[in-house]
Amino acid sequence: MTDIRADILIFGTGNFAGRIALDLASTASEPVTVAIAGRNRERLDWLRTAGNARAAMFDRPARFLSRQVDLSVADAAADTIAAVAPKVVVQAASFQSGSVISNQGNAWTRLVAEGGLSATAVLQAPLSVAVARAVKAVRPGAHFINCCFADVVNPLIAALGLPITCGVGNVAILANAFAGALGIAALYAADSRLRSS
Repeated sequence: MTDIRADILIFGTGNFAGRIALDLASTASEPVTVAIAGRNRERLDWLRTAGNARAAMFDRPARFLSRQVDLSVADAAADTIAAVAPKVVVQAASFQSGSVISNQGNAWTRLVAEGGLSATAVLQAPLSVAVARAVKAVRPGAHFINCCFADVVNPLIAALGLPITCGVGNVAILANAFAGALGIAALYAADSRLRSS
């Protein structure tokens, strides 16, 4: 596989990874190259095309590339990070799909519904830990953002002495949902305008 250089590397092709990529495509204010890496070739092709199309549609200086990789294979994360040389690594690939929250009808989804999402940590952590190890070994200056149950997995990563810049997950989503519902964002913006005048 040939090397592709990018500023941001996103591992994962699911809904959350797609949302991140397409948000970058429509909001980038400075030139940025984003590489999306995952197993699903068809979804990779679609995300690359959709990202580039959205950037063009919004006249944004973002460019999207893709690289097929299976993070369950030894050294796959390290090889990909070495090939891409990103400044930011975003980890959104997981053995546990987010659909566990909305699916019904099997013992696993019932267990998660009754016992809580923490039961999925054993499926959320392995790929994130592997990527954190790869970041430490290959690109220690890169910022590492974990999107897989960050509330629980990020402390595990830190306890292993691995790099973690921040996470994006349920707590942040809820905090912003509450801020939006309560109009707090508007208050922050008004306060900021007052202080700058």
